[in-house]
Parts: sequence; structure tokens; C-alpha cells
Amino acid sequence: MPNSENMSLSAHRAWEMQHAQPAQAHALASEALANAQAQGDALAASWARLTLCYLRLRQEDYAAARDDLVAAAEVFARHGDARGHLLASNGLARLAMLEGDLENALASFRANLREDGGTLSALDRFYTLNGVAGCFAALGDAPQALAHLFEALEALRSIDAKPQLAALLTNLGSTLMAVGDLDEARRSLEEAAQLAKTLRHPRLNLEIAANLAECLLHLGLAKEALPLARRLMRDPEALTAANREGNVFTAAALVFLANGRTADAGEALTRAETLADKHASPEARVWTLYLRGLGHALRGERGQAIARLGEARQQCTAHTPHRLRGFILEKLSAILAEASRYQEAYELHRAFFAVYEERLGLAARARYHALQLRQELSRLRLERDLAREEARRDPLTGLNNRRHLDAVLEELLALFSRTRQPLTLALLDLDHFKLINDTHGHAFGDEVLRALARLLVQGLRAQDVVCRIGGEEFCLVFANASPADARHRLEHLLQTLRGTTIRFEDREAQGLSFSAGLAAFPEDGRLPLALIAAADRALYRAKHEGRARVCEAGPIPPEPSPPRRQSSPPQAPRRA
Repeated sequence: MPNSENMSLSAHRAWEMQHAQPAQAHALASEALANAQAQGDALAASWARLTLCYLRLRQEDYAAARDDLVAAAEVFARHGDARGHLLASNGLARLAMLEGDLENALASFRANLREDGGTLSALDRFYTLNGVAGCFAALGDAPQALAHLFEALEALRSIDAKPQLAALLTNLGSTLMAVGDLDEARRSLEEAAQLAKTLRHPRLNLEIAANLAECLLHLGLAKEALPLARRLMRDPEALTAANREGNVFTAAALVFLANGRTADAGEALTRAETLADKHASPEARVWTLYLRGLGHALRGERGQAIARLGEARQQCTAHTPHRLRGFILEKLSAILAEASRYQEAYELHRAFFAVYEERLGLAARARYHALQLRQELSRLRLERDLAREEARRDPLTGLNNRRHLDAVLEELLALFSRTRQPLTLALLDLDHFKLINDTHGHAFGDEVLRALARLLVQGLRAQDVVCRIGGEEFCLVFANASPADARHRLEHLLQTLRGTTIRFEDREAQGLSFSAGLAAFPEDGRLPLALIAAADRALYRAKHEGRARVCEAGPIPPEPSPPRRQSSPPQAPRRA
């Protein structure tokens, strides 16, 4: 039976996993909850329950989530767990936002930010700020939404959080689309889609697809949006996925109508109406009435179109997005003009322009915050690229390291397997390096390693790979080179090293050498580890045959006999 500490760790781990791996987080949280309840550990049970509640909110199981969040908040307060209490409060705020109680949701999120005295992690703070941004966006205040997305991005600066960055870009794209900045919206959504490809997060991928489909449509690219609309109809996750304006089927219906696919649009609209009624979503209801009106108009059913669009207009609230209000007013005005009801059409057209001007003002203010956000995103990407590069770089020699080798070797083997071109891997070890370090100090030894690294780089081609993989050991990958070619080049490098004098401060050394082992792909190994193991066997043989030589891989050798001849150690460094 797991102990209390292990149960607590599992419950916390499930919480951290929920955004990137929701299915795995659900399984782990369920197991942690069962174990904690069996052991009577109320605090661990509440952490597990907290994760399950947040996952239920994504599936719109609001009633069960509310009861568990309230219960968890009470347990956290009783045990003095400030972070857990704030997160449970955030969950209740998110629930209020999803149910349309935007003012109370916003007040709760902002109160939690004020109470946070460093209790929340960077990721927790990101989601709290993202909640604030979502509330402002739903309230139609795009500039404030973007300002808080910018602050949420600041919270991500200290962590590598790909799922959260994809979510932020999705929200940014949706907000920019709401104020009519379609080109920037498309850029953000396509960037989010690229990030999300590597994530096991079907809900996020679906929301990106729905937003991108609508964005392409409004850019006049209805045909390009059609594959996305079909994907939305096929995806089982779409039956529960909802955004602040309703559900993804409204986006699908818009695209189908724009492409003249009225039957597909009718099916999408029926699904959209079912979800709007199920969740009593006012904005989703306005969308479906608008889309019904569009469908009637396409079929020439003018009276029904006017009725549905008029109903949609009546159900608009102060929180209905400007673009949706504009769509309704513009379409209704046009149909009334076609029906010769010119005075009504004129009044609606004036109302449309008032909404349009208001939207333009929001867009102008929003672009300032969007520009800030874009600049920060660029800086964040640059910093992460540099960090990723540094993580693959050996700081002493400037060569790539073992992490880089692991990342590229599998790709190289796959490429050369397809092209059937030769590839040879070499492991190289500097001879008598311990003697140099022990006798003359690590500073001199470091200079020897740097000198060998420079020599290797100068002696290799651009398509070859050279890495320092530890201590005095290096790995070289010779592209389009047989073992004989690689051996010839390594022997030339060996002779060059032996004739090189290495100087550092008032010391110098000459006559240094290395031993190397070669392995050919695919003869000596088809997988990276097998190829490296074969080269390691060859290096072992080179060492035991007297060093200062290059050996090729072959069958695993028997236990070696004592070496017959040993190369002399390098000449001792002397004072210049």
C-alpha cells in the first residue's frame, strides 16, 4: 500500500500533467484519489480531486466539479495549504466564467492574484492570468484581454511550457480575430497549430482548428477552411469542446455555408443548437440563430431569414462580440433592402457602422498590446533557442555534446537507411589524458582538449558531426564515408596531432595521440546504441593493442592478452 508521501507526490504529479497529458493525468489522479481515500489522507485526496475537477470542467461536467471544488477548498483551508486553496478558488472562478457569470469570475481571478504572495507556481499564475484574459475577451474588452495575455506570457518566461504557449497563441488569435486583425490572428493560430502537433492534447488541437477555420473564412479563404470544418465534424472531442462563443460546430457551419454546402451546414448547425440548448449558452444561441438566418437567405427564404436574424439581434447582449453583432446587422440590413424595406435597412446599416467604428477603436488599442505580445514572444523564442543550443553544446570545447548526438544520430541513420549511402561512426579517446591531468593540472588538460577539438573541426567536412561526449572521449560521424575512408582521415588527423605542439601559459606538450574505434552502418549496427557499442569495442581493442591507432569493429573479441607494445607517453610538458 503506498505511503502518505507517495500518495501526495502522485496527486501533485497528476496536477502538473493535466495540461500536457490530460488522459494520463486523469488515470494518475483517479489512482491517487482511490489510494488516498483508502488511507484516509484527506489532503492528498483533495489534490487528486482538484485535478479531476479541472478535467471535468473541460468536459462540461459542471455540477460534479462545483461540489468537489467547494469540498477541496474547505480541506485546503483546514490544512493551511494556501496554494491548493487558491487553485480551488481559481477552479470555481473558471466554472463561473464557463457558465457566463463573467463579472464574478473576473473578480475572483483578480482577487486570487492579489492574494498570491508567491504561493502560486509560474504555471499556476499563467492560468490565473489566462482566466482574467478570457473574462475580458468574453466581455468584449480586447485591449485588456491582450494586456493580461502579455502578463501571462511573462509568467511563462522561466519555464519550458509548450502546451501553455500553444494555448496562449490560440487565445491571442481568437482575440485578434474578434477585433478584426485577421492576418495577425492567422499567424498566431498557425503558430499554435505547429506547437500543438507534438502534444497529446486533442481538445487544444480542436480549438485551434475551429478558430483557424473561421479566421481563414473571414480572410476570404473559404476553400482552404473546408478541410478544417470536415475535421471538426469527424472529431468525437467536438461534442463537448466549447469556446466562449459556443461550440466548434458554429465554425464548421459558417465554413460549409460559405462553400455552398447547405446539407453539411445543416448537420453542423443541428449539433451546434443541441449543445447550445444543453448548456443554455446565450452567445451560442445567437450564433445558431444567425447561421439559421444565413441558411434561409441562401435558399431564397427571405421571410424566414429576416425572422431568424431579427431574433438573433434581439438576443444580443452587451457581451455579444462586436463581430457577431456586426454580422447580424449587416446581413439583416442587406436582406431588408432586397425586400424594399429601405427605412429599416437604413437604420440597421447605421447601427452596423456604429458597431464597426467601435470595433475599429478596440482594434487600434488591441494592436498596441498585440505588438507588445509579439515582441515578447519573439524574445521568448530566441531565449529558448539559445537555451536549447547551449544545452547541446559542450562549454569547454564549443563542440556539440552527447545530448546533440542522441538527437541527430537516429535521424541520420534513418536518412542513410533510405539513401543506402555509407556512414561510419567513430569513438575517439585521447591517450594518457589522466597522466596529463594528474601531473600538470586540469587547466593544461582543458587546453589539450580544446586543441584536439579545433583539430577535429578543421579536419572534418561540413556534413560530418563531431561531439565531445564526456571527459577525453569524442564521437565523430562521417557521412557518405566507408570505414576505409574514415580510417584514412582519422590516421591523417592522428599524425597531425602527434606533430602539434600545444602551449598553455608557460608550458607546452608535443607527441600527443589518440585511439579510435570505427563502426559501419548498417553492417556493425542498425540502431544508434548498437552502432556506438560496436565502435566502443573497436576503441577498446585500439587501446589494448598499444594506443595511437585506429581499429575497425568486428565480432566481439575474446578476453585480450597483455599488450605487446605500448606507445610512449607524450613528452612531459616543460617550461618554455
